[in-house]
Amino acid sequence: FLFAISYFIFISIIPVVIHGTLKYRSKNTLWKGIQFHYLGSKSELYWKFLSGLLTTFLTLGIYTPWFFTELRKYIISHLRFGNLSFEFKGEGAQLFWIQIKFILLFPLTFGIYSFWFIKELLQFYINNIEVNQNEIKTRLQLDVRTGDIFRLTIINFALIIFSFGLAMPFVILRTYKALASFIQIEDSIQINKIQQANYKTTFKDDFLDLKLV
Repeated sequence: FLFAISYFIFISIIPVVIHGTLKYRSKNTLWKGIQFHYLGSKSELYWKFLSGLLTTFLTLGIYTPWFFTELRKYIISHLRFGNLSFEFKGEGAQLFWIQIKFILLFPLTFGIYSFWFIKELLQFYINNIEVNQNEIKTRLQLDVRTGDIFRLTIINFALIIFSFGLAMPFVILRTYKALASFIQIEDSIQINKIQQANYKTTFKDDFLDLKLV
């Protein structure tokens, strides 16, 4: 009984942590003096998370890819970078088949397929991000090879092992930097015309940020 209560409390906190993390990171992320913003509502994210989790439970886990995809759609659609807005165009069915292939091929390849899986997963998450600038839309592209994923993973693993875990912060930053270097964007987005924008939250949103929901 105590385990069930503890598990419920833990699950209930997850969307609050996600919301707080997004708010904190966006407020503290600048590029050329232009700030990121996260405009999502804690209450909306909270109930979207719980309803998706319940559906996942009722479908014995089958709904998981759709659950993750819907969360990502909500989060990305509420991100802003200056006057740029974003949408996530991926579908749960795409993620479902990526995971099915991994389940089938992982044991057959003695785990070697993991590097192809990571590549496919990253491409699903990045290539489905649509950027909107003054009604001009384009998508990000992740130009990465399986060999790049292999080298990044092996070197990161070695750094963590030989440093007894002390290199973890460096590994995280190294991974972010590597992934950023693989991301490409079309010339239709004019980088020099990205402008700082002020996004005001309502009193209700600010008030809800102080509470659980």
